[in-house]
Amino acid sequence: GQHGYWASLRIEPDLIFRIKEAQKEDNEIWAIVENLDKQVKIEHQRARGLLQQLDIPVWKWDKISMDFVTGLPQT
Repeated sequence: GQHGYWASLRIEPDLIFRIKEAQKEDNEIWAIVENLDKQVKIEHQRARGLLQQLDIPVWKWDKISMDFVTGLPQT
């Protein structure tokens, strides 16, 4: 019955370690990770040069900046 099920469960402290090790050997997971890395790099490259770096103020309210979005449809 149910008591036998609970008695058969055991704690495996190295389970997460074993999962991570198995993932290292999984080529499909590595392909996904590499694809994500490429996408992230491409997104960061697009943004470079378009955004203006803001100075970090020494005091609160030393500098205030605002961004405006224009050209959006009204609906």
